[in-house]
Amino acid sequence: SGGGGGAWLVVNETGGGGRARRRGKRAVPGARAALEARFGSVREQLTLGPGHARELAQRAAEEGADVVIAVGGDGTVGEVVCGLMASAPVSAGPAARPALGIIPLGSGNDFARGLGWSTSVGKAVERLITGEMHPVDVGRVYLGTLEQRDGEAAPEFRYFLNEVSMGLPATVGALVPRYKWLGATPGYKVATVRAIITHRRCPVAVRADGGEAYTVEEPTIMTVANGQYFGSGMRVAPGATPDSGALEIVAIKGIGLGGFIRYGHLLNSGGHVEKSFTDVAAVREVELIPLDGPEGSYLLEADGDLIGSLPCTVSILPGAVRLAGWQKK
Repeated sequence: SGGGGGAWLVVNETGGGGRARRRGKRAVPGARAALEARFGSVREQLTLGPGHARELAQRAAEEGADVVIAVGGDGTVGEVVCGLMASAPVSAGPAARPALGIIPLGSGNDFARGLGWSTSVGKAVERLITGEMHPVDVGRVYLGTLEQRDGEAAPEFRYFLNEVSMGLPATVGALVPRYKWLGATPGYKVATVRAIITHRRCPVAVRADGGEAYTVEEPTIMTVANGQYFGSGMRVAPGATPDSGALEIVAIKGIGLGGFIRYGHLLNSGGHVEKSFTDVAAVREVELIPLDGPEGSYLLEADGDLIGSLPCTVSILPGAVRLAGWQKK
């Protein structure tokens, strides 16, 4: 079906090592009738490569779709959000762009996990049909300082739904493609161990909400989070909620391989935030500036995709996108 209204299913061909496509092929036809009953017409679009989900989401908005459903993992969801945000000015408000839906079939599904979303296609579809439309916050990254951003006539932004991180997560992101041949989960685990061994911890200056800058000397992980989980189930930012109007900045400092062996279980439970090696703060806007590490040690990833390196300025756009399938916990 063409024309305006309805739902677009943006299916990541390679999500979860091809799992999204295989499970989507089996489950989407059955889900289709249910989605059509709720949203009217349903159009299915397969992504052809990195960045394509963003283009498809923007096109869906231009063609008047009511909702764009990301079928894949956090990377697919992040790309769809970027496309939705590109489709209308921030000032236009959430009603100016289609709502976001999620059928979590990637290898991580961390944003959906934080909201209690099931990875069963049937349950995800049921949630999309019965849940509320609820505005959620979107993060915005500028690759430069606040002063540089404010000096530009038309600064370029990258949007994220779950988190933007430097340190270990970005090093893992850079290494994962080398181990893809092992399969999604084993490859990720090997890349993580290799990253823990090779990652250089370099000092970062942090300035939050216009306050005084302070230095984090040895950040192993530094994340600015809108969702609670990343890295396939690590509860790095347990205090983050995507409708709070604030982001959570979490700095885990000075932890190497021995520290991960000793404290790794706390990252899964969220218990690391009680330890002295973790700093946590709620922020609306934060600047991260590299101090004196070698080039390549300040890589930055957003929603699992490498996007560049520090310096960066991260801010929150409260309630910028409506999420279909919201359920009160």
